[in-house]
This record gives sequence, C-alpha cells and structure tokens, in this order.
Amino acid sequence: MGYMGFGLQSWIYSMQPRKPFSCKRKVAFTSVPRYTRDFKLQHTEPSNNIGAYICIALVVIFSIGIFEAKPRMANHSNHLEELRIERKTNAFKFLLESGKMYLIQNDYEAAYSEFNLAYQINPKHKEIRALIVKSLSALCYQKDSYCDELDRMVQMN
Repeated sequence: MGYMGFGLQSWIYSMQPRKPFSCKRKVAFTSVPRYTRDFKLQHTEPSNNIGAYICIALVVIFSIGIFEAKPRMANHSNHLEELRIERKTNAFKFLLESGKMYLIQNDYEAAYSEFNLAYQINPKHKEIRALIVKSLSALCYQKDSYCDELDRMVQMN
C-alpha cells in the first residue's frame, strides 16, 4: 500500500466510483476484532490497603482535633462578647462624663450630642434621659429648632 503524501493513501484514490442510488457501504480497510469476554465470579484475596488505613487515621485525628477545639472556640467567643460589653460600658461612661462636663461649661449642643450618643448605647438608663431633657430644654430656650426634639423626648419619659 503506497503513500502519496498530504494525507492521501492508496486505498483512497484506488476506490471504484459508487453506482447511483446504491446503498452499499464502504468497506473498512482494517477489520476490528469483536470483543467477547466471559465474566465469572471469583474469590479475591484481601489486599494490604495501607492507603485506606492512613485515610481512616487522618479522619479520626481530624475529628478529634475538631472536638478538642470546639470548647476553646466557644470560650473565645464568650471572651469576645465580654470585651464588646466592656467596651460599650466604657464608651457609655465616657460619653456621660463628657456630656456632664459640657453641661457645666454651658456648651449645650456638645452636651446634647454626647448624651445622644450615650442614649444610643443604653436607652434604658434613666439619668441619661434626664440629662438629655435638661440639655434640650436649654437648647430650646436658645434656639427653637430643638423644641420638637424636646417634646418627643418628654413624651418618651
């Protein structure tokens, strides 16, 4: 079988033309052997699967590590919550004292601003409400724009 180059093989260019309207298929130039295999049940010997044992050991070690780390993670979460509460308390105390200092200095707008921030941290604190009303009443006397805010705060008490 010769080779002409450029992908042409001798069986391609030596084919005879097909008759019109014929359904005859082209014959394959190589025959493919038919694959037949008989399956039967056999006893298999157990193999030494070191990889499976290693995977099981890693899963066990990983799960033990997770169960050991879980209480520490919960403790850390509780510690973070305590820090957050402590920061809020410190910020509230600072804003309350700062507002009182502004109130003593007759800087009512700054005092109201500090008291308002402290009120946002702890709205249930009674002293902060009284101080807000005191600073708003002074601001309402000076400027009329704070009177609506004073009325709203008095209605909440």
